[in-house]
Amino acid sequence: MQNTQLIVIEQLPIIAQQLETLSEHIKEKVDFALSLVVNDDTVEEVKKVRTDLNKEFEALDKQRKEIKAAIIAPYNELEGIFKEFVSSHYKGADEQLKARINAVEDEFKQAKQNDLKEYFDELCTANNIDQMGLTEKAWQIHNPNITLSASLKSLKEKAKEFIACMVDDIFAVEGMEYSAEIMAEYKQNLSLSIAMNTVNARHKAIEDERRRAEEAAVIKQAQEKAIAKVEAAMPASSPLAPPTITSSPDDDPVMTMVVRGSFTTRKSELKEIKKFLEERSFKYEQ
Repeated sequence: MQNTQLIVIEQLPIIAQQLETLSEHIKEKVDFALSLVVNDDTVEEVKKVRTDLNKEFEALDKQRKEIKAAIIAPYNELEGIFKEFVSSHYKGADEQLKARINAVEDEFKQAKQNDLKEYFDELCTANNIDQMGLTEKAWQIHNPNITLSASLKSLKEKAKEFIACMVDDIFAVEGMEYSAEIMAEYKQNLSLSIAMNTVNARHKAIEDERRRAEEAAVIKQAQEKAIAKVEAAMPASSPLAPPTITSSPDDDPVMTMVVRGSFTTRKSELKEIKKFLEERSFKYEQ
């Protein structure tokens, strides 16, 4: 397409206006309105002046809007024609070409990913990672960023480094305490540090609970010994004599029960017990 000006303005809009001349008249009226004193006697007159100013402005602004609409109308018509005969064709072609390009590039990236996955599986087999059932987990966590610019050689180098780190981790776990537990945790996310921290925290919690249980058992045993000593030091009490019942004039039977024994308490509390026995007419021997 030649560099031809296909859209031209044949004639610019010519707008005749006398706004600068009118401005002096407007300023005079505005200055007069602002010079008015507003009080109870003049408020109605000032309101009328304000109304007149607003009416004049609205009339002028209406003319401005009409001119604007007249100028814009041809452009709006041009814009619709442009979209129909120009934009729609270009944009439609761009969308189709983009889809075709993406399809080819996606196919190319998929082929690159297939080659890399085959190499990755071979590395896992050569290092016995497949026997541990970790091939797919390793591929998922490795998650290579396959782009058009990334070379297959660089992607294979990164895969080789990843598998080498896994081999070192697995070898290190074999010589650790709780190796089976750590390996079980390692298989979850292939992070040796997380696996070690998880297992160590678990065993620490178990050890803390075991120590707490032992301390509780020692305390319980000491309490039982103390109770046994107290019971052994208390004098043996005589068995309770069977109660005897005698009749009283008000048909409220009086029960007699003989209780023999001893107890230790404070003097003030002993007085309270004595007072209670006397108030309830209990007989006792001192």
